[in-house]
This record gives sequence, structure tokens and C-alpha cells, in this order.
Amino acid sequence: MTHEQRHALKMLADAPRGISETVLATNGLAGDLLAGLVRDGCVTVTSETVWAKGQPTEVVQVRISDAGRRALHTLHLVDPREQVTVVQTST
Repeated sequence: MTHEQRHALKMLADAPRGISETVLATNGLAGDLLAGLVRDGCVTVTSETVWAKGQPTEVVQVRISDAGRRALHTLHLVDPREQVTVVQTST
């Protein structure tokens, strides 16, 4: 598992409701990285259309899966006291 994959899983482990794909991309975690985590069963991705300012907008939410949590546990990277800072942007 790469450093970037571990970082993404740690961020997601600290976000019970998941993190939007946009926020992950802002933190440099997107594209092939997320595709690989989905393929490996470490994360799940859901999309939803929401209305903002009268316009439909697709929101893609990424959540860690049980397999992703097990992977972090195996790597001894899960510490419930540890928090990861997530940079959020407004759209």
C-alpha cells in the first residue's frame, strides 16, 4: 500500500459520514488512487444529485469500508485518538 493510499484511508477512517471526492481531490487524493482503493474493496463510492441554487449538482461521497479499516489495523495505523486535518473548500 502506498503512502497516498494510507493517507486517504486514514482521512476516511476519521470521517464517519465519508468525504466528498472534491475535498479528497483538494487534498491531492483522487483519480487513479481512489479507483485503486475501490477496486481493492477498501472504499465505497456513492453519488447523489442535489439541488444548489436551482441547479442539479452531483455529489460523490467516499467512505472507508470494513476491508479498508482492517487494512489500516493490520498496518497499525488506526489510533482513535489521532485526527487528520481535512481541508474543505466552498463551491
